Amino acid sequence: ISRSSNTSILCEIIDTVRDCTEKPGRVDANEGWDLQTAMEMCEWLAEKNIEFVEQPLPADQLDKTAILRSSSPIPIFADENCMTSQDIPTIAHAFHGINIKLMKCGCLLEAKRMIETARKHDLQIMLGCMVESSVGITAAAHLSPLVDSADLDGNLLIDNDPYTGVSVINGQIVLPKGNGLGIEAKNVYGLKCWAPFVACLVREECLGAWISTGRNAWGAGVFNLCVLGVKFPKCHQTSSYVDLLLVKSKRK
Repeated sequence: ISRSSNTSILCEIIDTVRDCTEKPGRVDANEGWDLQTAMEMCEWLAEKNIEFVEQPLPADQLDKTAILRSSSPIPIFADENCMTSQDIPTIAHAFHGINIKLMKCGCLLEAKRMIETARKHDLQIMLGCMVESSVGITAAAHLSPLVDSADLDGNLLIDNDPYTGVSVINGQIVLPKGNGLGIEAKNVYGLKCWAPFVACLVREECLGAWISTGRNAWGAGVFNLCVLGVKFPKCHQTSSYVDLLLVKSKRK
C-alpha cells in the first residue's frame, strides 16, 4: 500500500480474497494511513481474519501510533520505525511487534540483538525481507526458530537467483544441510563480482571474517564468500561455519 492508495481498493482486494479463502492474512500499510484511517481500517480488518497491520502510520508519527495501538483490535507491527536494536526501547510503547530484516539491520548479530531486545519489551517478532537472493533469505531463515512468524519469500520473486539455499516445502521453511549457511553457488563462473554478495548480507563493521588482502584465481573477495558459508563448484576453498559471522572483525 502506498500513501496515495485508496483504502477502497484494499477493501475490494481483501473481500475478493475472502471469497476464495478464510486463511489468515497480513496487511502492510507502508506508512500510508493517517490516524483516523488507520483506526477505521484496523476495526474493519479485524473482521477479515487479518493477523496484524504493519507500519500503518508514518515513522515520524510515533505518538499517533501509540494512540492507535491502545485502541486497535489487531496487533500493530513496526517496520520503518525499527531499523536496529537501538530503536526498540523508544518505540516499544507504540507497537505490539516488530519486523526484522537483515537488509535493514545489517547482519545476523544485530538481528539477534533485536530479537533479544524485543523479548525484553514483550514484543512479538516477525522476520521479513526485501526482494533478494537466497543469500539473505537463507541467513534470515536460520533465526526463524527464535521468532513468532517469518515472511521470507524474497528469493521466490526473482528468476535469476545465482544461489540455492533455503527452500519452502508444503508451506514450511526448510534449511539446507550444508556447512555454514548451507548456500551453494549455482554457477561460480557466471558471477562477475563478489563484493555485492558480502555487502547484501552484512555491514563491514559486523562482518565476522578476517578479510583477505591477497588475490587469487577466484578474485579478492573469495575468502569472504567462503567464510559466509557458500560452497563453490570445483573450488578447493569450501564453506566454513556460520559462527564466524558472530565474531567481530579485527581488521579496521
